[in-house]
Amino acid sequence: MTLIVSPQAAQLLLELMLAADVPRGGGLRIRVDDRYDSLSISLSAAPEPTDAVVQGPAGSLVFLSPGSARRLSRSTLEADNGPTGTAFYLS
Repeated sequence: MTLIVSPQAAQLLLELMLAADVPRGGGLRIRVDDRYDSLSISLSAAPEPTDAVVQGPAGSLVFLSPGSARRLSRSTLEADNGPTGTAFYLS
């Protein structure tokens, strides 16, 4: 099983990529930050050679480092528009 990308997260990702001028084939990269034992995200023009690539709705792409792929194997990437802005979260 792998990460699932919700339609709301896909829409936010595509909007961010357009605003940041990320080329076609780019996506959101999620990796494990070993220093803090946490996850970090960034926009990326392409996956790293060892990344797992998850295709979401509307052609959105999420690149998972090996460590994050293991951690997120049963998770859903969501997005919410709250009072402090729009954010990604995992459920």
